[in-house]
Amino acid sequence: ENEAMESAEQGLRDDLQQLRREVANLKTSLQNKETVIQELEMDLQSQDRALTEVTDRNDRKRSEIEDLRRKEEEFRRKEADTLKQISTLEARLASKEEEVGVATAQIRVKSEALKAAQQKLEQKDGELLKLQAE
Repeated sequence: ENEAMESAEQGLRDDLQQLRREVANLKTSLQNKETVIQELEMDLQSQDRALTEVTDRNDRKRSEIEDLRRKEEEFRRKEADTLKQISTLEARLASKEEEVGVATAQIRVKSEALKAAQQKLEQKDGELLKLQAE
């Protein structure tokens, strides 16, 4: 009976020893898993920071693109206004050139008339001188 109790006691001690080893293994496994979790959390935080930086950069780029689009639209409006002004000035220039052409033609006509009048006057002077001489 004593031997049976000792044997049962030894069996319990062996079981207890086995359970302690399993608990120690489970604790080690748990610590390893906690370490992996911490590493994953740090990696996740790093990726989150990187994503935030990329998002911020994209937001800035989007803003820059919007600014460039607004500037392009403003440039296009100014370009259209300038082209209208050029067209208006060209029309005015053409009108002035036409006026100059008309005025030049009038000057030619008057110049011819003046030459004719001068010739007539010289002819009359000549006739007058002949009459005075006679």
